[in-house]
Amino acid sequence: MRLNIINWITGCFVLLTISNSCKNDYADLKEGTTDHGYHFIWARNEKTPVVKPGEVIFFNAELYVGGVLERRSQDLGRTMKKLLEPKDSLLVGTKKVPIDQFFPIAEVFYYVSKGDSIIIDKTGMYKPEDSLKTKEITWKISILDIKPVKVVEEAEAKRLEKLEKDKEIWEGTRRAVETNFGLYLKDIEDGNKLGYTSYTKSNVKVVILKPGMGLKPVLGEKVRFHFYAKHAKLGLVEESYSRGNPEQIIVGAFALNIGIEEGLLEIPKGSKAMLFIPAKIANISSKIPSAIPEGTTLEIFIDLLEDEPEY
Repeated sequence: MRLNIINWITGCFVLLTISNSCKNDYADLKEGTTDHGYHFIWARNEKTPVVKPGEVIFFNAELYVGGVLERRSQDLGRTMKKLLEPKDSLLVGTKKVPIDQFFPIAEVFYYVSKGDSIIIDKTGMYKPEDSLKTKEITWKISILDIKPVKVVEEAEAKRLEKLEKDKEIWEGTRRAVETNFGLYLKDIEDGNKLGYTSYTKSNVKVVILKPGMGLKPVLGEKVRFHFYAKHAKLGLVEESYSRGNPEQIIVGAFALNIGIEEGLLEIPKGSKAMLFIPAKIANISSKIPSAIPEGTTLEIFIDLLEDEPEY
């Protein structure tokens, strides 16, 4: 149970609370029970039709263990999606054993429509490593959109086509950043061609090389950016340009690196900037290898994009 839940958590989650969902288009709160006994409460949007097999559900979710928020999809910086299969596809054999790793959510999906908010309670028990007691698992789900699978597939094909074109463009930018990286550092050392310099609470130095016209991001906001991280002795550590697709995160969720996310709060959108992250902060990361020598600094070029992410 624990492994199945934790493994799937890393791929999904987020939500609007039920209390705020029962207004305007919503009828009174409803209760229901799935075929396998999972109890749920939801605010039903009466103006939208119930999802049908063959449609794709776009959703956010939150996972609570013992009433405490454990994980949420917004920390991944993207909206989750799932193709609704016929009910029989969730079961195997005469014993009707569920094969979906997040079966409670999968069953509830057959009752929802666009705009619904759902709480699925009593879906199982889990014993955290730091707890002497098992705790109840609860999901909160928000249905953001429902689209036919053909529409989603066409949109995905266009996205991949655009990504390939973007890779060519960003590869040129990557080469330029690679060539000019040393010049950026020299300009900073000499105090030339700079915007302003600031420091975050973790002592990350932020230097604006080219100011953008946008506002600075705020906590909880989605941003997209490219980065090029280099170390004086290690050389290139990590970069995003060769992937073509910019990094997309929610600032403050710390899904990438504390130093980078603190630095982003100091950079207006559309800006190009340099971050100087102390090793003890640089090594607390989910993306950048944790091998920065103690007492040294990781240098990162940031290209913060102005456009808003789309799910």
